[in-house]
Amino acid sequence: MDEAVIAALAKWPNVPACHGWISLDSRGRWRLGAPDGGPRDIVRHLGLATFLSRNYACTDAGEWFCQNGPQRAFVDLEAAPFAVRLHPTQNEPIATTHSGLDVTRIRAAHLGDDLRIYLLTEHGVAVVDDRDLPSLLVCLRHADRRTPCSDADIAGLLENDATAPNLSLLWRGDYIALSRIACTDLTSHYGFVKRPRAVA
Repeated sequence: MDEAVIAALAKWPNVPACHGWISLDSRGRWRLGAPDGGPRDIVRHLGLATFLSRNYACTDAGEWFCQNGPQRAFVDLEAAPFAVRLHPTQNEPIATTHSGLDVTRIRAAHLGDDLRIYLLTEHGVAVVDDRDLPSLLVCLRHADRRTPCSDADIAGLLENDATAPNLSLLWRGDYIALSRIACTDLTSHYGFVKRPRAVA
């Protein structure tokens, strides 16, 4: 968190928080807009987006926020607290979060009922940017840990075919089982809040 932000927080510790004005979409883009369910504008200003990412944190209750000077602005999450981009290499892809953190460890992998891939990283739960799924899918293996998955395997997985094989994600030499999960279970299991709101 920025030193100026920390100083402002110390100087004005009781500024009321705001809710619903900032959101993070499934591609890791910050959005601003009214909390009434209307459209929200993507933050395209690099300096502002970088500031939000740099001052992004979480409460003990699993509510994510951006600290804007003395004011805490809680964030609505479209999918997860982090979004991951994958950068292809000659071997395994390199992964970074929307906030620029390197992902070096994956502890769990899930296919959500929204057909998104979720990863438990050392930073928290992250959704894989849908544009980068091809880079991730090449890391999937059958239960024997040798056989790469085919297009038919992926189709069966996405269609919830009971005959689809069990798959694992090969990442940095580890094999992580890819399990199905309901998005409602994802939030409760990993303890994050998608829409933080003030208690009346």
